[in-house]
Amino acid sequence: MAKQSKNCLFGSQADVSISEPVECFEVAFKSNKYRRAHFTDLLRAKLKDPAFRKAEGFPIGEDDDILGMLSVPSYKEAWERKRQWYDDNGFLGCVITSEDGLDGSIDAAEIERIARKKIPFAE
Repeated sequence: MAKQSKNCLFGSQADVSISEPVECFEVAFKSNKYRRAHFTDLLRAKLKDPAFRKAEGFPIGEDDDILGMLSVPSYKEAWERKRQWYDDNGFLGCVITSEDGLDGSIDAAEIERIARKKIPFAE
């Protein structure tokens, strides 16, 4: 039986290894890589829906920015140019970024920590 990831959509780096089977929303995947590709494809399709983009708090950016495609060389080069522009114009401190774990997961708690540090939230 595939391991059920505690937070199967995003997961933490400790949830699953790179190659072991994983189950998410009662769907079994060969590995976390396949799980991530599946949900990325679903999100990519959903990003075509203008109503979806109107949701409160929806991130501003191009599809690839939202999907975080730094593994694609052309996207990474474009991001580096944007990053340099943000830095040159004094906006880099306002940009919230994250990196995937080696298994394709993200650490939601770390992203929240970064966001709370950069954005003053009312308690």
